[in-house]
Amino acid sequence: MKYIITKKSTILFFLFFNIINLHAQTNNEIWKLIENKNRAEARKILEKKLNNKSYTIDDFVTFQLLEEFNGKNLDFKNVYKLISKNDNPYPYIFALWDSESFVGSYGIKSTQQYNLIDELINQNPGNGSLRAASHYVHGFHLLKKNQISEFRNEFMKMGSISNWQFVGPFNNISGSGFNKNYDPINDPSNNTIFLSKNNAPIKWFTPEVPSNEGWININNFISTGDAGIVYAQTFVNSPNECDVYLCSGFAGNIKIWVNDKLVISEQEERITELDSYNAFCHLNKGENRIVVQSGRDEIDNHNFIVRITDDKYEPYPGLTFDSKPKEYKKNKSTNSEVKIIPHFAEEFFKNKIKIEPNNITNYILLNKVYIRNRKLFEARKILEQGLKLYQNAILKVELGLCYIKENNQVGLSEITEYIKEEEKESIIYYDLLINDLKSEKKNQELLDTINSKTKIFGESESTFSELINVNIALNDVPKLIKLVEEAHRKYPNSELFANYMYNIYKNVEKDINVATSFMENYLSNHYSFGLKKLLISDYFQNNNSRKAYNKLKENIEIFPYDPEPKLALLKEYITQQKYNEGYELIKSH
Repeated sequence: MKYIITKKSTILFFLFFNIINLHAQTNNEIWKLIENKNRAEARKILEKKLNNKSYTIDDFVTFQLLEEFNGKNLDFKNVYKLISKNDNPYPYIFALWDSESFVGSYGIKSTQQYNLIDELINQNPGNGSLRAASHYVHGFHLLKKNQISEFRNEFMKMGSISNWQFVGPFNNISGSGFNKNYDPINDPSNNTIFLSKNNAPIKWFTPEVPSNEGWININNFISTGDAGIVYAQTFVNSPNECDVYLCSGFAGNIKIWVNDKLVISEQEERITELDSYNAFCHLNKGENRIVVQSGRDEIDNHNFIVRITDDKYEPYPGLTFDSKPKEYKKNKSTNSEVKIIPHFAEEFFKNKIKIEPNNITNYILLNKVYIRNRKLFEARKILEQGLKLYQNAILKVELGLCYIKENNQVGLSEITEYIKEEEKESIIYYDLLINDLKSEKKNQELLDTINSKTKIFGESESTFSELINVNIALNDVPKLIKLVEEAHRKYPNSELFANYMYNIYKNVEKDINVATSFMENYLSNHYSFGLKKLLISDYFQNNNSRKAYNKLKENIEIFPYDPEPKLALLKEYITQQKYNEGYELIKSH
């Protein structure tokens, strides 16, 4: 077809082109203001654009980064609607996920945070990976609100595999076990006896209660000690031959085989998000064997998650899972190529940088994606590229966060000195000063600095915590009590402030009954394993062992696959010389 370009269409084209350039230029001008430390003016321009809805996605992200730099959260009821200015908001949401303006840390969600995860759960078609992550966050939200009967359902909606058999640990000194190819890789039989790293006879076993948290915590089933390799296997029944995505996340390092073909391998120990390492794989009609090799040497956490999805990261329909060994058709292909699927957010921002090499927001966002998946080298490199475009505090602070995770003290020291010399009006400068004064135990000067910080940047949970700690150091009890009461009133979900209130009742006012009553009331609407332990201790001190044992048993009912609550109950049985009960507990588990 021949296209006819009229004078009118040419004018419209150039108008459209100039509008696009205007937006890009405006955002670049914003970053020039930021580079010249005129952040207040930059914020004012961006806020005006947001209010009159003339903003671009880059404007929105830049505004968010400015607010974050100033220690503030976005004050919008519907962040999803704002960020959906872009046709594909999901890479942006993944990158900004950890910000308190978006999803933030695990716990009870604010209205703004809850609205976002609710949108992600119910969006159609949406993004299956973020939907699964939102179910996980929602599950923790319900758990922390003590809605025990509901939180497990959210974890089950993630579409992760929960039925596994395990065997291990095998030797992994200095990471030497990663490429050892231990026998369980090719032997699914429950009758075969292997030798553990301590030369003990071990076999594949099925846990009495499978984990239903989405993530599989290895330590719930096998103790690896300082280092170890553990294997997990499950069998997937597919009604038809199909090509699927095998999606994984992990803490430690990982290998995954499907029908004896290696599909995922990552030797560097990382702590990733779900769906961080994904691969194309083929399922046969009938039974298919999946084997996970999970290793650790340097890090404490040791877990993994595996999901089988379609190309939208939604759970692939029609599959069933069983940990018991089945006959399966082995993949005898000589093609050893592993077909890795790039992470959707990584791929998105890499392409954005290729198209818009001068757009600094994409460098920062790609860095945040890398940080979430603990690709620290890649995060640092992309920030160093960005710093060649713009030398400003936001980029340098992002680089400092990367140095912290890398444990790069030299690099971190350079960033710290830069902030102390060049950014004395920033909240991060105040945080560094507070940390120095705390180390030097200059408590009065510390108190004055915290008050100055609060006056400039506003109060928050962290400023209340800082004020409480310095008043403890100053032994100003009346002021301390007043602060704790105010903090608990303003942040009633905070476990820290609830703990402070409890300690005031118990240790300052010396009223154990009031302290116990307060904690019972708090825990009726909140779940905290740590605070529950305090309450249990009070029950034993007050000779109310019945309530103490009931609370210990509650923890076992909530987390039946976790050995820690069982060990806590066993320890109390031994302490209270209830040996018969202890013996029965061991027998039943």
